[in-house]
Amino acid sequence: MTPPDPTLFLVFARSAGLVARAPGFSHPSVPPMVRAGLALALAFAVAPHVGPARGLDLVMLTVALAGDFAVGAAIGFGAALLYDGAYFAGRAIDDYLGVRGSVPGANVTSAQAFGRLWSATFLAAFVLLDGWVPVVRAFDESFAHVAAGAFVTPDTWSRFAFALPATILRAALVVAMPAIAVAAVVQLALGAVARVVPRFSGSGLAFPSTFAAALLVTLVAIPLLAPVGAHPWLVLPWGAAR
Repeated sequence: MTPPDPTLFLVFARSAGLVARAPGFSHPSVPPMVRAGLALALAFAVAPHVGPARGLDLVMLTVALAGDFAVGAAIGFGAALLYDGAYFAGRAIDDYLGVRGSVPGANVTSAQAFGRLWSATFLAAFVLLDGWVPVVRAFDESFAHVAAGAFVTPDTWSRFAFALPATILRAALVVAMPAIAVAAVVQLALGAVARVVPRFSGSGLAFPSTFAAALLVTLVAIPLLAPVGAHPWLVLPWGAAR
């Protein structure tokens, strides 16, 4: 008796890994059943074009399923770097302004105002401006680089791991630098005024001024940077960022 072709199960494992980590799909507001349905639909759409994986016994099939899940999760993780970087950029702005320390008695979005604002902006662009299309296309093309049931070499995993922090840091700098730079200029200007007028240093205008400047720059930057969210910076375990 010929054993059944496990290709669909391997494709589903990779799509489940993708959905578990990709931006938008992995958002906490998406119910697990919806994620499972998306992964299954993606697997049925892609499996007919994937070469069959044969000759796998139960042990090898189990290992291959875990390997394909890891490949899918790596695709999702690499696609999420831009959006994670946008969130970390907002958190960096929050920390630089000192929201938590300057307003200790106020619940300013748990001191993550800019972090959540930038995260929501980029995720909205990802969903509404078809940013998910390159991610799905990368998933489809992944079987040409890593066949169903095949494994990524340790050297390739190492290059992939080293590319992750550089990409997320670059994304965070792109988003955070304008607001932080303007806030720093405002702080320097206030410091210069305080040197000339000593009483000005106790006026309590430092935090409101820098916060207002950072907020103004952010509101101006959102329509300029939001379209970037439609083009995820894909870092894939078989090639460079693109």
